[in-house]
Amino acid sequence: MAKDIDANVSATPKIKKVAGNSVLLFIRVLVLAVINLFSVRLMVNSLGRNDYGLYNTLSGVVTISVVIITLFALPLQRFFSFLLGNRDFSKLRETYSASINLLGIFAILIFVLFETVGAYFVSHVLTIPEGRMDVALTALTISVVSFLFSLMQVPFLAMIIANEDMGLYAVISCIDSILKLLCAYLINYSPVDKLLFYVFGLLLVTMVTFSLYAILCITKYRECKYCRVKNKTVYVHLVKFVGWTSLGSISGIGLIQGSVIVLNIYFGPIVNAAFGIANNVYNSLMSLGNSVVVAFRPAMIKSFACNDFRSLNKLFSIGNKLLLLMLISITIPLACEMRYILMLWLGGYDVETLLFCRLFVIMGIIILLGAPISTIVQASGKLKLYYVSSELIMFMHIPLSFFFFHIGMPSFFIFVSRLGVAIISHIIRVSLLKRYVNDFSITWYYLSFIVPSVCVVFLGLGCAYALHTIIDQPILRFLLVFSIVPVFMLLMSLIIVLNKSERQYIIDIVKKCRK
Repeated sequence: MAKDIDANVSATPKIKKVAGNSVLLFIRVLVLAVINLFSVRLMVNSLGRNDYGLYNTLSGVVTISVVIITLFALPLQRFFSFLLGNRDFSKLRETYSASINLLGIFAILIFVLFETVGAYFVSHVLTIPEGRMDVALTALTISVVSFLFSLMQVPFLAMIIANEDMGLYAVISCIDSILKLLCAYLINYSPVDKLLFYVFGLLLVTMVTFSLYAILCITKYRECKYCRVKNKTVYVHLVKFVGWTSLGSISGIGLIQGSVIVLNIYFGPIVNAAFGIANNVYNSLMSLGNSVVVAFRPAMIKSFACNDFRSLNKLFSIGNKLLLLMLISITIPLACEMRYILMLWLGGYDVETLLFCRLFVIMGIIILLGAPISTIVQASGKLKLYYVSSELIMFMHIPLSFFFFHIGMPSFFIFVSRLGVAIISHIIRVSLLKRYVNDFSITWYYLSFIVPSVCVVFLGLGCAYALHTIIDQPILRFLLVFSIVPVFMLLMSLIIVLNKSERQYIIDIVKKCRK
C-alpha cells in the first residue's frame, strides 16, 4: 500500500478538498491552542493550585464518561461517511435517528451511574482537601449534566465531519473556546464559590454549543430529520460497531484519565495540578494532529466504501507523512524551549510540570501515529481482531502504574507505563493492517516512512542543540528555535521523507494558505 504515489496527486479532487480542509482545521487548532493557553493560566491564577488540582481530579472522573463520546463519535462518522460515499440517504437518515435513540438511553444510564457510584468514588476514594467535599460533589453533578449535552451533540458533529464541512466545524469550535475563555476570565468576579462558578459557566457554554450544532445541522442537511426507526438491523450494526470500538475508548481511560486518579491516590492534588497543566499541552498537540486526521478520515472512508483503493492509498501515504512531519516540526522546538514557555505561560514552574510536559509531547506523537491505521480498519468494519489485539493492551497501563508507585517510584513513572504500552500497541497495529489492505507493505511503512522520519528528528534535535549552545539570551533563542528548526526540518523532510508527488501536495497546501 502506498508504495508509489502517482504524479497526479495534486490533480485528484479528493486530495484538493482535503488540502482545503487541512488548512481550515489547522487554523482552527492554532486559534484554540492560543485560547486554551490563556484559559489555563487564568484558571490556575484564579482558582489556586489546590482548587485547580481538585478541578482536574473531578474532570478526570467525569471525563471517563467522555470516552463514551468518542465511543459513538468515531463509529457515527464512519457510518455517515460510508453511507454518503454510497449515496444511500434513506439508510443514512435511519442511522442518524437510531444514533439519537441510543445516545438518549446512554445519557440516562450515565447520569444515574455518576450520581451514585461516581459520588461514592469522590467521597471515599479520592483525596479531597478538607472542607471542600460538598463543593466537589456539587461540581461533579454540574459536570455530569454538562457532559450529557456534549454527548447528545455527537450525531450533529459526526454529520458535519462526514459532509467534510470543516469551515462550520471550525467556527463553532472557536465560539466554544472563546466562551470558555470568558468563563475563566470571570472567575475572579464570582459572587459564589469560584470552582462552582466556573463549572456552571462551562455548563452554559456546552448548552450553547449543543444548540448551535443542532440548529445548523437540522436546517442544513436533509439527512438530519428524525424518524421512527423500525429496522432493528440498524441498531444491531451500530451496537456491534460501538462494542468493538469501545475497547479503544475504554483503553483511553487508562491512558489518559486513569492517570489522574492514580496520581491523586498516591501523590494528591498538587501533582494532579502539574499533570493537569501538562495535559493541556498534550491536548493542544493532539488537537493539532487530529486536525490532519479529521480532514483525511471522511475522504478515506468514502474511498473505501466506493472501492477506490487508488485514492485510499494516496490519502494514507500523504496523511501519515504530513501528520508526523507536522508533529515533529512543532514538538521538537516545544520540548527544547519548554522551560521558557512555562515561564511565559504560567510565570513559573516546578520540576514535575516541566518533565510531565516534555513526556506528554512524546506520548502525543506515538498515539497520533495510529489514527490513520484505525481509520482504515473502521472503514472496513472488521474490528474484532484489531481492537482485541492492539487496543486491549492499553489496559496494562493502570496495573503497571500501581505497581511502580507501590514500590516507591516517583510520579513520572506514570509515563514509563504509558509509553511502553503505546509503543507495543502501535507495532501491533502496523502488523495487523496487512489483513485489511492486501497490498500494504510493512517493510514500506518502516523503511519509507518511519526510518526517514527518525533521521529528520535527529537532524532537528541537532539543529536545536546547536542553537542552545550558541545563543544564551532566552528570548532570542526562543524566537530562533521556533523559526529556524521547523523550517530546517520541513526542508529535510522534503528531501528525505517525501517523494515527488507528495512534495506537490505540500505545494498545493501552501497555495491554499496563500489564498
